Amino acid sequence: NFSSIKLNKIKKEIDNASKNDKKLKNLDSLNSLRSNIISNFLLNGLFCINIFILDSFNNFENKNIDTIIKGIEDIEELEAIASLANIGVLFDNKCLPTLEDKVSITFENLIHPLLGEKKCIPNSFESKAEINIITGSNMGGKTSFLRTVGLNLILMNSGTFVCAKTFHASYFKIFTSMRVNDDIKNGISTFYGELLRVKEMIEYLDKGNMLVLIDEIFKGTNYQDRIYGAKEVIKRLTNNKTTVLLTTHDFELCEEKNIKNYHVKESYENDRIIFDYKIRKGKCSSTNARYLMTKLKIIAK
Repeated sequence: NFSSIKLNKIKKEIDNASKNDKKLKNLDSLNSLRSNIISNFLLNGLFCINIFILDSFNNFENKNIDTIIKGIEDIEELEAIASLANIGVLFDNKCLPTLEDKVSITFENLIHPLLGEKKCIPNSFESKAEINIITGSNMGGKTSFLRTVGLNLILMNSGTFVCAKTFHASYFKIFTSMRVNDDIKNGISTFYGELLRVKEMIEYLDKGNMLVLIDEIFKGTNYQDRIYGAKEVIKRLTNNKTTVLLTTHDFELCEEKNIKNYHVKESYENDRIIFDYKIRKGKCSSTNARYLMTKLKIIAK
């Protein structure tokens, strides 16, 4: 028994569909007689059972198919709702998000919903309609942070719990340029794939609030064109309806006007690189690419 009007409606429609189960089983039992040579010969010889079964099934389908299909769709919807509701049961670090009128996103102790709570490092962050550039070393957690924000915002838009201590955000249309690969079948390079993603963002500018997640902007092209293009994109996406989280290894972008800089960092202990996966204010002041290349003996010390 549900208190929800929507869930009671789903339950009623599933019950209506299940009433047809017995009729369908009876038809199936009759149809299974044809697998026996003797019964098949007698029934078809004396009564033309094949025609009777076909006619009965056609009548059943005409009268009940819509109810059955609706019941199947309701089961699927119920499973989806139950899956979303599980977050409120399975997670200790959770809350119901608060919808804000102003364009903003603010959260405390946000974690990735697909990682274990003990394994995942929480982060706190706040932003209005502005450009946020995140720099830092490889494997420091920049991309994972973008995914964490995006997934939890999708959970909020779906009307369920988010994996955070507190979470406040306006309604955002979410756009991403992450894990963009070349498409040999359609003749699209990685860089052109990135351009298509950014084009969608720019075309939506006047239609509503946007959260834009861009991972290593324009990594598929040369250095000079990448810097020039990235600066132009930053200018185009700077408005009062758009919040941007952008990761990059190009420190030149950190000097652009009207942006906020964040970074991740690493430390070294006994020739081991250690990350704490925390997002900090300010631009990055270190790199680890040369260290990793040396450690893997790709370059000499």
